[in-house]
Amino acid sequence: MGQVNLTEAPEFSSLVTFEQNRKERIHNWWWYKEGFSHALVDKLLDRMHVGKESLVLDPFCGSGTTLLACKQKGIPSAGFELNPLLVLVSRVKTRDYDLDGLAKFVKEARAWKFEKPDIVPKGEFLRKAFSKYALEDIVWLKGRINLIREESAREFLYLALIEAAMKGSWTVKQGSVVKTRKRQVAPVGKIFKNNIRGWLKDLKKAGLPAVSAGVYAGDARRLPIGTGSIDAIITSPPYLNKPEWQSEFKVELNLFFGLPPTWRPPDVAKEKLVDENLRAAIDGFDSLPEDAKEYFGGMIDALGEMHRVLKQGGKAAVVIGGGCFPDRVVENDSCFVALAETVGFNVNEVLVARRLCCTRDRTIKIGNVRESILMLEKN
Repeated sequence: MGQVNLTEAPEFSSLVTFEQNRKERIHNWWWYKEGFSHALVDKLLDRMHVGKESLVLDPFCGSGTTLLACKQKGIPSAGFELNPLLVLVSRVKTRDYDLDGLAKFVKEARAWKFEKPDIVPKGEFLRKAFSKYALEDIVWLKGRINLIREESAREFLYLALIEAAMKGSWTVKQGSVVKTRKRQVAPVGKIFKNNIRGWLKDLKKAGLPAVSAGVYAGDARRLPIGTGSIDAIITSPPYLNKPEWQSEFKVELNLFFGLPPTWRPPDVAKEKLVDENLRAAIDGFDSLPEDAKEYFGGMIDALGEMHRVLKQGGKAAVVIGGGCFPDRVVENDSCFVALAETVGFNVNEVLVARRLCCTRDRTIKIGNVRESILMLEKN
């Protein structure tokens, strides 16, 4: 394993969370707690000297923060994501809209009069998450929206409905667990109409430049991108031993995408030599928890793809967090340094943004984990 030189960088501590996006128009259309802030992307773009002639990639694009932040600065970008909900979120937030045309659809949708649907979902899973009236609103609005032929307007309204549905649900998300608790919530139809009015205003005020921000359903371990075609990468893979990214959207994926509550992203077969590469790269690999071994098997593939698609001299910033297990802490940044060097990267810096307490059963301290930014370069 290569030498890990850590640089304390507390100026990034608040930027590696999604919190700052709460008050930023368009960024705040969808709350994504696994994401980072647009301000982090801005800072990294400046640090990496990325200009408007560059093409930026986020192979784990999530809710599209990297892509939208690049678009705001007039920089072309592309992103890949396995979760179909997040593909929709990223696409709706970064699309070039005909605002006059979209305003007509918004006006029509705000004038729709509720009609009770003949059939509503009866599964116990959804009945626990929504009231009868919320489900009726959702089914009726889905039907109206799906009749719209204009893709940009249809997807804009559909995402606004999904966001409204979750605000009007009884769900409570706690880490990787989605719980339900009956309580008073606003009607879904009312939230939806407020959403589309407010989001249209956001677009008009933002004045986003017409710069390409391609969003694609795809796997970071198998990128359909030409070798040496990308100038810079800003991304954050799923954190080690953090299953939330797979399970927290099971209600939305079931109700709006028809996927079962047990859905997981498709796996990709690893190369036969990957285990030997991992053993050679990471000290004590065989003693790691099985989840960590599987995780690093995927990450070495993803890092290999990042290296392949970058141009010579291209730079990558990768935000990662340490793994908190019941019996130990696995410092992800030191392992990533080893993997990055294995696939051919130079590791210029490891910026430690913050340190977090790792506990078991919420009270027993196991240790501290680092949340870091790896600054990589392809030479």
